[in-house]
Amino acid sequence: ALAKLDRVLPEAVRGQVTALHDTLVLEAPAEAAAPLVMDKLAVLSQGVKAHRRVRLGYANKAGGKSVRDLEPYAVARRSGVWHAVGYCRLRKDVRTFRVDRIIEVSLRDETFTPPEPFDALSY
Repeated sequence: ALAKLDRVLPEAVRGQVTALHDTLVLEAPAEAAAPLVMDKLAVLSQGVKAHRRVRLGYANKAGGKSVRDLEPYAVARRSGVWHAVGYCRLRKDVRTFRVDRIIEVSLRDETFTPPEPFDALSY
């Protein structure tokens, strides 16, 4: 059934679905994510798959806002919360960002080489 769906999907949608399938890391079976989170997961997954930077508008726990350029290594769900893990160009270190706190996300043209292997759930 999945192969049939894959054949009829428009190329742009097929790329998004493939990126999500190939890059999401789950701790346990996931319930459906909210539509706004799914949109962000789609862009983050494309960044992981294509090794392209993303720009995040992000709100921390206290509500402080920042803009970050992230080299996304993985997107993972742990304890019911989706996270993007990667190298933050601002902090010059690997950081984890809660997807539900991302205000906006966009795919950049810049590429990067991810560390191999990278275990998002262990990190």
